[in-house]
This record gives sequence, C-alpha cells and structure tokens, in this order.
Amino acid sequence: MATFQPTSTSTALLLSGPSSILCSIDLLSFTTTPQFHGIKSIPAGYHFIFTSETTSLSIRDGFWFHIPHTPPTSNSPTPLIVRKWDPSTGSLRPVVENPESYRSQLAALWERGLTPYRQSASKEAEVQEERGDWARLTEHLTPRLLSHLTQNKEWKITSASCAEEDRDEIPGLTAAEVGEEERELGVLGIDLKRTWREGAVGRERTEGAVDRSWALGDVVERWREGEEEWGDVVLGQMEACFLMVLTVANYSCLEEWKRIVGLVLTCKRAMREREGWFATFLSLLRRQMQRCEDVEGGLFDLSDEGVGY
Repeated sequence: MATFQPTSTSTALLLSGPSSILCSIDLLSFTTTPQFHGIKSIPAGYHFIFTSETTSLSIRDGFWFHIPHTPPTSNSPTPLIVRKWDPSTGSLRPVVENPESYRSQLAALWERGLTPYRQSASKEAEVQEERGDWARLTEHLTPRLLSHLTQNKEWKITSASCAEEDRDEIPGLTAAEVGEEERELGVLGIDLKRTWREGAVGRERTEGAVDRSWALGDVVERWREGEEEWGDVVLGQMEACFLMVLTVANYSCLEEWKRIVGLVLTCKRAMREREGWFATFLSLLRRQMQRCEDVEGGLFDLSDEGVGY
C-alpha cells in the first residue's frame, strides 16, 4: 500500500470536476469517477493533462506543466498543481490564489482520491509504455518554446487552438464555435513555398527550391537563443506539435509538424554539415511513427488532404 509522502512526490489536484469525464496525463487516458481528485507521484519532466466532457473527438482542453528535477526538501516541497473545474467553459482552470493552501488536503485524498501516474502494471502495458516513452518524446521542450506555441502563460491548448497560417483550414469548426481567445498558436514561420533568401535569383533560387538547407538554417538562427544547441527549437516544436496531435487532436499542430518534417527531409547540404543533428531528428521521427496508431483513425486522417508526403 502506498504511503503519503508530502515532500517526495508531485501531485496535480483536479478538483470539482464532473463525475465521469475523459481525463489524460501524457499518453494515458481514463474515465474519471466521483472519487477522482487528481494524479499523484508525477515524475520530473514536462507533462500534459487534458480533459473532455465526452470520450469522442470533441473539443479537448489541456495544459502543459513542468516538474523540476531538483530534489525536494522539507522547506521546498515538490510542486503542487491545482486546477478547478469551470462549468461555464467545461474545462480546468488554475487556482491563482494561494494554491499551496490545498497541500493539507493531500493526506485525506492520498489513498482513494488520487490516481497514480502509472496505473497499469500488466506486462502488456509495460511494453506499451516502453515503446511510447514519454520522456524521450519530450527531450527538447523548453519553457520558452511552450510559451511561444501556446501563446499564454498557462501553457493551455485545446483541440481548436490554431495558428494564423491555418486559421481558415480547420475542418468543421468556425470562429464563433471556438472563440478567438483560444485559437492563437505560435509557429516557427516555415514557408515551404519560399525556401531561398530574399533577393535570390536564377540558380540560387532554383537550388533553394530543390535543397531547402538555407531555409532550415534560417529558421534555426531566427529562433536560436543564447547557448541553445543548434536546431533544438525545431526538434522541440516537432515534439510538442506531434504530442498535441496525439492527445487533443489539434489540426494546426499537425500542419506545423508536417511543415517541419517536409522542410528537414528536403535538405541535402545541411544533412552533410549537421550529421549528428539529422541522426537525432531521424531517431525522434522513428519514435513518433511508432505512436501513429494512437490517433483515432490514423495520424494523417485529421487532414482533408490526406498524407501529403
């Protein structure tokens, strides 16, 4: 039997929710019960929780959060994430005023009110978790990247969140149904229709269209910050967008993921110059392809245009 350890485990309190909704943390989904009040024993790293009032592909509302790797102490306990259900929006909202005051509730909720981060212990489930290793799918995420992608300090994102580039392409959704305040996503500004420098003409322009190495380098340098490794922002955006397709079925994130893959896989010169980075990219792409079956109906069926590659 698990024992309550107030300073050695991170917890997400998800309070006042309906008795039976779809809830998910990372790539594990479940239907809640009246006793459900949150998730305990969350490991260090980046995590994503979403809820939906139905189990179908309706609007899903979620948020990212980060658990630091710093060892907890009695003076600095592990993070406590507190969200309360808002019936008017059908989603979880952060508790802004004194969330630490809820820490005293953990002891009473620990045994029956909080579900473990990893519930399944069957051999089949362990194999599935190993194959879908969440930590390896989020290796390049950063606070700056998530803030830019979600365009809000809560790192909130829904099925209907949308980048301006894709705003007119969301199938089956109108601005009135979605709400403008929840639609904006931040993308890297990849334009596959112009992959050469401004002012290029003749052969330089032709080569830029055939070999998109210049465009990849331009994206990296525009978004690189400080001592960040070359290309990490591209890998991080690729990771975050792919996971938003798997979890909340976000169409705009699928389009951004496709733009990244389409750009990188059409680079020739950069592949020779950045062999190590391309090896990392291909390893990540392989891990992601192993998870395509997690999307209802298949990864690319979210788009009316089909695969496209």
